[in-house]
Amino acid sequence: MRGVENKARTSKFRLSYASLLVAIVVYVGAWGFAAYSAHARAASLLPRPVMIKPLLAALAHHQRSAREFPATLADMRSGKTLRGAVVSNDGRSFTASHYYFLYTRTDRNVCTLWAVPTGEKKDVASSFFLVVRPTGVQKFKGAAISAEEMNRLKGAPSYAELNYLGLVEQPRQAVKAK
Repeated sequence: MRGVENKARTSKFRLSYASLLVAIVVYVGAWGFAAYSAHARAASLLPRPVMIKPLLAALAHHQRSAREFPATLADMRSGKTLRGAVVSNDGRSFTASHYYFLYTRTDRNVCTLWAVPTGEKKDVASSFFLVVRPTGVQKFKGAAISAEEMNRLKGAPSYAELNYLGLVEQPRQAVKAK
């Protein structure tokens, strides 16, 4: 009889270790998922200027085919570029990936593009001002621009205004012919 009692006690003992092991695995899994989701949420709030390259490529394509830059973004031939973006009524500005973009055509062969970070974490991102010509792109980069300064943005600011906003000219990029 004694052997049967010990056998029953050891099976209960094994069952409690198994349930403890399952509880630890569930706890570690839940903790890992919570950490991952918090990181993913924080990363989704960061402004990313991911629309600059596709927009420059679309502008270059439009300029090559029409021999001039479009008057507004709505006139651009590549509609795929602005998918997922909230475009303004006048067709000159849109928001995407926590960035505000302002497009201005200053001449048939010259256009400008502002890219200003918005949202909760705008202070960790950079502002960009680009002058796009058929021969290349002149790029200025600086710290995030405040909301008051963003309302006063001009399509074609002077070098002094860019300097006041803290934007510094970057090395020029040549446009690649395809």
